[in-house]
Amino acid sequence: MKNLIKIVLLIIVFFGGESFANCVSGVNILNDSSFEDENSLNSWNKVSGSANILRANYSTEWAGDAPTNSGSYFLYASGGNEVTVEQTVDVSACIGADNMEYDFSAFLGGYGDGDTIAVKLEFKDENNNTVISYNSGDFTSSKEMTLFTNSDLLSSDIKSATISLTFTKVTGTDIDGYVDAISLIIKESPPPNSSCTLGTNIINGNSFENVDSLNNWSKISGSANLVRGDYSTGWAGDEPSGAGKYFLYASNGDMVTVTQSVNISECMGSDIGYDFSTFLGGYGDGDTIAVKIEFKDKNSNIIESYNSGDFSSSKKMTLFTHSDSLSNNIETMTISLSFKRVNGSDIDGYIDVISLIIRKNTNGADTIKPIITLNGNDRVDLEIIIQIKVQQQRII
Repeated sequence: MKNLIKIVLLIIVFFGGESFANCVSGVNILNDSSFEDENSLNSWNKVSGSANILRANYSTEWAGDAPTNSGSYFLYASGGNEVTVEQTVDVSACIGADNMEYDFSAFLGGYGDGDTIAVKLEFKDENNNTVISYNSGDFTSSKEMTLFTNSDLLSSDIKSATISLTFTKVTGTDIDGYVDAISLIIKESPPPNSSCTLGTNIINGNSFENVDSLNNWSKISGSANLVRGDYSTGWAGDEPSGAGKYFLYASNGDMVTVTQSVNISECMGSDIGYDFSTFLGGYGDGDTIAVKIEFKDKNSNIIESYNSGDFSSSKKMTLFTHSDSLSNNIETMTISLSFKRVNGSDIDGYIDVISLIIRKNTNGADTIKPIITLNGNDRVDLEIIIQIKVQQQRII
């Protein structure tokens, strides 16, 4: 009888810490992460707390409207003050050289009573040391599901990924922190383009006149998709001079971020700078577009950066420009486009004619600042910019 008890306990311990070995590159590696099936709860192991996880239907209106493509059910907890459940996946089959990355996303929400939900993601090596992690923090909201995303590069020593969901009660009976549509995708990081030529636009697929131009942009987070819009629709107002017929927007989701990277090492040297420009716009419903540029060294440290911030407008394309100098230890440039929906079905933040030119810095003007004293006390700074080109000079 004792031996039988020991065998049963061993079985419980073994399966309680089960690691799913189903990592396939490019697809969601989490098991039962959308909670549409009542058996989906079996994939999540309780590690602490007395409460239990439960499914709820969006028809209850506890969580507000269901996110796009999320299904009918979300996850919450009840029967206690706190509970943490987790799922571990063996990702060794997906990890090869140092060119892998992950995209994480989940919708978090609440009923409005202060109860919270937190999501923690940990990538570990063969000794169970945490190598890379992400934590959403305790999140609460009122009848609204909010998209959380995170992406990063993965090192070759990673063997497993553990995702934890923590529900904490503040008031009421149930724990009204909600989660749905959890996704964790491991994929190969696209190599940077090696096409830097001084004085020319290094962005590939920058004007969207050809449908194939979208293939130059890699999705790193969000569920929406890139779409080309025609200026003849009137959505973006009049097309900018020399812009062509098409601009870029997004649809079928609440948010999406796409990037492309270019190896610019062959352009770098002494006295190098860059000129960036693009047109940003919108339909007028509050949806936004943001552009971020990061210049990185060989260790992926960010040396220089630019961020347009979230921009929204009404049927008008606005020119954004930025110029700066670059240090000679920069190797890559990454540009990111982030589209966010506020209202409507499409994400009506628009972008067109993206240009980034690496060039030699031009010699600036000589600048002198003489200080003139007036009435013995008052001082006035006069900035005098003098540019002199002398061909022949005769002093008498």
